[in-house]
Amino acid sequence: MMQERAPIRPGPVSLVVMALIVTACAGHGGSAFVSDYQAGRHAAALRGARSAALSSTGAARDEAALIAGLSAQALGDDASARAWLEPLLASRDRSVAARARAGLGLIAQRQGDHERAAALLAEASVALTGDDAARAALYAGQSLRALGRVEPAQREYRRAATLARSAEVRALAERRLGEGRFTIQVGAFTSRRNAERARRRADTSAAGLGLGPARVVVARRDGRAVYLVQVGEFATRADAVRARARLGPDAIVAAAPEQ
Repeated sequence: MMQERAPIRPGPVSLVVMALIVTACAGHGGSAFVSDYQAGRHAAALRGARSAALSSTGAARDEAALIAGLSAQALGDDASARAWLEPLLASRDRSVAARARAGLGLIAQRQGDHERAAALLAEASVALTGDDAARAALYAGQSLRALGRVEPAQREYRRAATLARSAEVRALAERRLGEGRFTIQVGAFTSRRNAERARRRADTSAAGLGLGPARVVVARRDGRAVYLVQVGEFATRADAVRARARLGPDAIVAAAPEQ
Protein backbone atom coordinates (compact mmCIF):
# COMPACT_ATOMS: atom_id res chain seq x y z
CA MET A 1 0.00 0.00 0.00
CA MET A 2 1.28 3.44 -0.88
CA GLN A 3 0.32 6.17 1.59
CA GLU A 4 0.31 9.71 0.19
CA ARG A 5 -1.06 13.11 0.98
CA ALA A 6 -4.33 13.85 -0.75
CA PRO A 7 -4.32 16.07 -3.81
CA ILE A 8 -7.28 18.29 -4.50
CA ARG A 9 -9.55 18.65 -7.45
CA PRO A 10 -9.48 22.00 -9.30
CA GLY A 11 -12.11 24.37 -8.01
CA PRO A 12 -13.70 27.60 -9.23
CA VAL A 13 -10.35 29.37 -8.92
CA SER A 14 -9.62 28.10 -12.45
CA LEU A 15 -11.83 30.84 -13.85
CA VAL A 16 -9.10 33.44 -13.22
CA VAL A 17 -6.36 31.97 -15.42
CA MET A 18 -6.61 34.57 -18.17
CA ALA A 19 -7.22 37.52 -15.88
CA LEU A 20 -3.84 36.92 -14.27
CA ILE A 21 -2.01 38.01 -17.39
CA VAL A 22 -3.56 40.48 -19.75
CA THR A 23 -2.61 43.71 -17.97
CA ALA A 24 1.07 43.00 -18.53
CA CYS A 25 1.25 44.08 -22.14
CA ALA A 26 0.78 47.82 -22.12
CA GLY A 27 3.45 48.21 -24.79
CA HIS A 28 1.38 46.12 -27.20
CA GLY A 29 -1.99 47.38 -25.99
CA GLY A 30 -3.19 48.17 -29.51
CA SER A 31 -1.84 45.00 -31.11
CA ALA A 32 -4.22 42.52 -32.68
CA PHE A 33 -2.65 39.58 -30.86
CA VAL A 34 -3.37 41.19 -27.48
CA SER A 35 -7.01 41.68 -28.48
CA ASP A 36 -7.14 38.09 -29.76
CA TYR A 37 -5.77 36.80 -26.49
CA GLN A 38 -8.20 38.83 -24.41
CA ALA A 39 -11.07 37.56 -26.58
CA GLY A 40 -10.02 33.95 -26.18
CA ARG A 41 -8.82 33.54 -29.78
CA HIS A 42 -5.66 31.83 -28.65
CA ALA A 43 -4.54 30.28 -31.93
CA ALA A 44 -4.66 33.71 -33.61
CA ALA A 45 -3.00 35.31 -30.59
CA LEU A 46 -0.19 32.76 -30.72
CA ARG A 47 0.45 33.40 -34.40
CA GLY A 48 0.50 37.16 -33.98
CA ALA A 49 2.54 37.19 -30.79
CA ARG A 50 5.08 34.74 -32.18
CA SER A 51 5.59 36.93 -35.23
CA ALA A 52 5.92 40.07 -33.08
CA ALA A 53 8.35 38.38 -30.67
CA LEU A 54 10.61 37.22 -33.49
CA SER A 55 10.71 40.70 -35.05
CA SER A 56 11.08 42.74 -31.83
CA THR A 57 13.71 43.39 -29.20
CA GLY A 58 13.79 44.39 -25.56
CA ALA A 59 10.56 45.03 -23.68
CA ALA A 60 8.39 44.68 -26.79
CA ARG A 61 9.80 41.24 -27.47
CA ASP A 62 9.27 40.12 -23.88
CA GLU A 63 5.65 41.27 -23.89
CA ALA A 64 4.93 39.47 -27.16
CA ALA A 65 6.69 36.33 -25.91
CA LEU A 66 4.53 36.42 -22.80
CA ILE A 67 1.35 36.40 -24.86
CA ALA A 68 2.78 33.67 -27.11
CA GLY A 69 3.57 31.49 -24.11
CA LEU A 70 0.23 32.03 -22.43
CA SER A 71 -1.64 31.41 -25.67
CA ALA A 72 0.23 28.13 -26.13
CA GLN A 73 -0.64 27.25 -22.53
CA ALA A 74 -4.33 27.97 -23.16
CA LEU A 75 -4.17 25.70 -26.22
CA GLY A 76 -2.72 22.89 -24.10
CA ASP A 77 0.72 22.98 -25.72
CA ASP A 78 2.73 23.01 -22.51
CA ALA A 79 6.08 22.34 -24.18
CA SER A 80 5.78 25.40 -26.42
CA ALA A 81 4.43 27.45 -23.54
CA ARG A 82 7.47 26.63 -21.41
CA ALA A 83 9.82 27.42 -24.31
CA TRP A 84 8.36 30.93 -24.49
CA LEU A 85 7.89 31.56 -20.77
CA GLU A 86 11.03 30.19 -19.14
CA PRO A 87 13.41 32.78 -20.70
CA LEU A 88 11.09 35.52 -19.40
CA LEU A 89 11.94 34.65 -15.79
CA ALA A 90 15.05 36.78 -16.40
CA SER A 91 13.11 39.68 -17.96
CA ARG A 92 14.01 43.15 -16.71
CA ASP A 93 10.30 43.90 -16.62
CA ARG A 94 9.29 42.64 -13.18
CA SER A 95 5.64 42.40 -14.18
CA VAL A 96 6.39 40.27 -17.25
CA ALA A 97 8.72 38.02 -15.24
CA ALA A 98 6.10 37.56 -12.53
CA ARG A 99 3.37 36.70 -15.02
CA ALA A 100 5.66 34.25 -16.79
CA ARG A 101 6.35 32.68 -13.40
CA ALA A 102 2.62 32.41 -12.74
CA GLY A 103 2.02 30.84 -16.15
CA LEU A 104 4.74 28.26 -15.53
CA GLY A 105 3.25 27.60 -12.11
CA LEU A 106 -0.14 26.89 -13.65
CA ILE A 107 1.44 24.49 -16.14
CA ALA A 108 3.20 22.67 -13.30
CA GLN A 109 -0.06 22.51 -11.37
CA ARG A 110 -1.93 21.06 -14.33
CA GLN A 111 0.76 18.40 -14.69
CA GLY A 112 0.58 17.48 -11.01
CA ASP A 113 3.97 18.95 -10.04
CA HIS A 114 2.58 20.78 -7.03
CA GLU A 115 5.94 21.40 -5.37
CA ARG A 116 7.10 23.47 -8.33
CA ALA A 117 3.68 25.02 -8.84
CA ALA A 118 3.40 26.21 -5.24
CA ALA A 119 6.87 27.76 -5.32
CA LEU A 120 6.39 29.55 -8.65
CA LEU A 121 2.93 30.86 -7.83
CA ALA A 122 3.89 32.07 -4.36
CA GLU A 123 6.88 33.92 -5.84
CA ALA A 124 4.66 35.43 -8.54
CA SER A 125 2.17 36.57 -5.92
CA VAL A 126 4.89 38.51 -4.07
CA ALA A 127 5.93 40.32 -7.26
CA LEU A 128 2.41 41.15 -8.46
CA THR A 129 -0.15 43.50 -6.94
CA GLY A 130 -3.86 43.63 -6.27
CA ASP A 131 -6.11 41.00 -7.78
CA ASP A 132 -3.24 39.55 -9.82
CA ALA A 133 -1.28 38.88 -6.63
CA ALA A 134 -4.39 37.50 -4.95
CA ARG A 135 -5.09 35.10 -7.81
CA ALA A 136 -1.52 33.79 -7.78
CA ALA A 137 -1.80 33.26 -4.02
CA LEU A 138 -5.05 31.35 -4.49
CA TYR A 139 -3.36 29.01 -6.96
CA ALA A 140 -0.36 28.61 -4.64
CA GLY A 141 -2.77 27.63 -1.89
CA GLN A 142 -4.43 25.14 -4.21
CA SER A 143 -1.12 23.34 -4.85
CA LEU A 144 -0.16 23.45 -1.17
CA ARG A 145 -3.43 21.73 -0.34
CA ALA A 146 -2.67 19.12 -3.00
CA LEU A 147 0.54 18.41 -1.07
CA GLY A 148 -1.38 18.07 2.19
CA ARG A 149 0.14 21.29 3.57
CA VAL A 150 -3.11 22.69 4.84
CA GLU A 151 -1.80 25.37 7.17
CA PRO A 152 0.55 26.97 4.55
CA ALA A 153 -2.34 26.79 2.10
CA GLN A 154 -4.55 28.64 4.55
CA ARG A 155 -1.87 31.35 4.84
CA GLU A 156 -1.92 31.82 1.07
CA TYR A 157 -5.71 32.06 1.11
CA ARG A 158 -5.53 34.68 3.86
CA ARG A 159 -2.95 36.63 1.83
CA ALA A 160 -5.26 36.44 -1.17
CA ALA A 161 -8.18 37.81 0.82
CA THR A 162 -5.99 40.69 2.05
CA LEU A 163 -4.50 41.50 -1.37
CA ALA A 164 -7.69 41.26 -3.41
CA ARG A 165 -9.20 44.50 -4.64
CA SER A 166 -12.33 43.13 -6.28
CA ALA A 167 -15.22 41.72 -4.31
CA GLU A 168 -15.24 38.62 -6.53
CA VAL A 169 -11.66 37.58 -5.82
CA ARG A 170 -11.95 38.44 -2.13
CA ALA A 171 -15.11 36.34 -1.84
CA LEU A 172 -13.37 33.39 -3.51
CA ALA A 173 -10.45 33.61 -1.07
CA GLU A 174 -12.81 33.83 1.90
CA ARG A 175 -14.75 30.84 0.64
CA ARG A 176 -11.54 28.82 0.45
CA LEU A 177 -10.78 29.81 4.04
CA GLY A 178 -14.22 28.73 5.20
CA GLU A 179 -14.38 25.34 3.49
CA GLY A 180 -13.85 22.02 5.25
CA ARG A 181 -10.09 21.78 5.64
CA PHE A 182 -9.11 18.37 6.95
CA THR A 183 -9.93 14.73 6.40
CA ILE A 184 -8.58 11.38 7.58
CA GLN A 185 -6.85 9.32 4.93
CA VAL A 186 -6.71 5.62 5.70
CA GLY A 187 -4.97 4.43 2.54
CA ALA A 188 -3.76 5.24 -0.96
CA PHE A 189 -3.69 2.70 -3.78
CA THR A 190 -2.80 2.37 -7.43
CA SER A 191 -5.69 -0.11 -7.86
CA ARG A 192 -9.31 0.99 -7.59
CA ARG A 193 -10.28 -2.56 -6.58
CA ASN A 194 -7.94 -2.47 -3.61
CA ALA A 195 -9.17 1.03 -2.72
CA GLU A 196 -12.78 -0.17 -2.73
CA ARG A 197 -11.88 -3.06 -0.44
CA ALA A 198 -10.21 -0.63 1.96
CA ARG A 199 -13.22 1.68 1.74
CA ARG A 200 -15.56 -1.12 2.77
CA ARG A 201 -13.34 -1.98 5.73
CA ALA A 202 -13.12 1.69 6.73
CA ASP A 203 -16.89 2.06 6.48
CA THR A 204 -17.38 -0.30 9.40
CA SER A 205 -15.00 1.61 11.67
CA ALA A 206 -16.21 5.03 10.50
CA ALA A 207 -19.84 4.15 11.08
CA GLY A 208 -19.09 3.02 14.63
CA LEU A 209 -17.35 6.33 15.31
CA GLY A 210 -20.09 8.44 13.77
CA LEU A 211 -17.81 9.78 11.00
CA GLY A 212 -20.06 8.95 8.05
CA PRO A 213 -19.22 6.73 5.09
CA ALA A 214 -15.70 6.36 3.75
CA ARG A 215 -15.07 7.53 0.19
CA VAL A 216 -12.61 6.95 -2.62
CA VAL A 217 -11.06 10.12 -4.06
CA VAL A 218 -9.27 9.83 -7.40
CA ALA A 219 -6.08 11.89 -7.61
CA ARG A 220 -3.14 11.96 -10.01
CA ARG A 221 0.51 11.56 -9.11
CA ASP A 222 3.17 11.78 -11.83
CA GLY A 223 0.46 11.36 -14.44
CA ARG A 224 -0.98 8.18 -12.88
CA ALA A 225 -4.24 7.64 -11.04
CA VAL A 226 -4.03 7.17 -7.28
CA TYR A 227 -7.11 6.11 -5.31
CA LEU A 228 -7.29 7.69 -1.86
CA VAL A 229 -9.56 6.29 0.85
CA GLN A 230 -10.75 9.09 3.13
CA VAL A 231 -13.17 9.50 6.01
CA GLY A 232 -14.88 12.61 7.34
CA GLU A 233 -14.25 16.34 7.02
CA PHE A 234 -13.14 18.51 9.94
CA ALA A 235 -12.91 22.25 10.46
CA THR A 236 -9.71 22.01 12.51
CA ARG A 237 -6.62 19.81 12.53
CA ALA A 238 -7.18 19.06 16.22
CA ASP A 239 -10.61 17.57 15.46
CA ALA A 240 -9.12 15.43 12.68
CA VAL A 241 -6.22 14.28 14.89
CA ARG A 242 -8.63 13.16 17.61
CA ALA A 243 -10.69 11.15 15.14
CA ARG A 244 -7.60 9.70 13.48
CA ALA A 245 -6.39 8.28 16.78
CA ARG A 246 -9.52 6.11 16.87
CA LEU A 247 -9.05 4.80 13.31
CA GLY A 248 -5.67 3.17 13.77
CA PRO A 249 -1.95 3.89 13.29
CA ASP A 250 -1.99 3.87 9.47
CA ALA A 251 -4.40 6.78 9.17
CA ILE A 252 -3.09 10.29 8.49
CA VAL A 253 -4.58 13.77 8.56
CA ALA A 254 -4.71 15.26 5.05
CA ALA A 255 -6.28 18.11 3.13
CA ALA A 256 -9.97 17.66 2.50
CA PRO A 257 -10.85 17.63 -1.22
CA GLU A 258 -12.20 20.91 -2.60
CA GLN A 259 -15.72 20.96 -3.95
